[in-house]
Amino acid sequence: MVISHTQVWRGVGTALDRIAEGVEGCAATSGWEIFVAIFQALAVLIMMATAVFIYSQVRVARKAMQGAGWLDAHRLFNQPDPLGFRGKVMAIERPVEADEWGNRENPDKVTTKDGKRTVERDEALNTCRLMDHIGALGVEGALPKKVVLREWGDPFRKTWIVLKLLVNKERSSVDWDRKWRGFEYFGEKAVKEMRWPKHWDRPSDCLLEKLGWKWKKVGCKGGKPTKSKADERPTQTVECDK
Repeated sequence: MVISHTQVWRGVGTALDRIAEGVEGCAATSGWEIFVAIFQALAVLIMMATAVFIYSQVRVARKAMQGAGWLDAHRLFNQPDPLGFRGKVMAIERPVEADEWGNRENPDKVTTKDGKRTVERDEALNTCRLMDHIGALGVEGALPKKVVLREWGDPFRKTWIVLKLLVNKERSSVDWDRKWRGFEYFGEKAVKEMRWPKHWDRPSDCLLEKLGWKWKKVGCKGGKPTKSKADERPTQTVECDK
């Protein structure tokens, strides 16, 4: 049970009122009744003081947990291999359909937009695991959610756009719809709050439908179209606002 500052001070005020009432009634009551009233009031006051102490300790513990979460997140983002995976995934700069990654038995590679590098299926999956670890710290309260979005909103936005369809396929293959929930939570929030990256091509309407998004909700005011394998119809080309 979480106790707010208001509840604590309201309880303290009640205890003091009861003591005052006991003093005011001294002339009309016996000594035993005065003793009982004061004892009850003091008991309430002690209970509330205990609640204040526990509340303060919980706050200290929460700050310590968030500090540990912050260090854990920075450690993960600064490890060489995951950082390389994440950078290459973001360099793809488009939503990748799940089939493009192949499968466990026959994994495939996806080329970055500049054509200079390729991202293997295992690298994509490792990026999902990394982003989910960071996201889980926020979802479970080890880091404030607003801090996660402020510090890592852009990586969440870009990696989620690229990998969302792969995540959906992985969930379906293992029948676990909450797999990588932390990645999904902050990926969706980042895409909707930060919108589509300015210099990325706009996907086709068919691909947006697969992603479960509407352009007016996630897009800038335009963007160049790309073609989905399932929909070769180009969308209107409009340059994004600077």
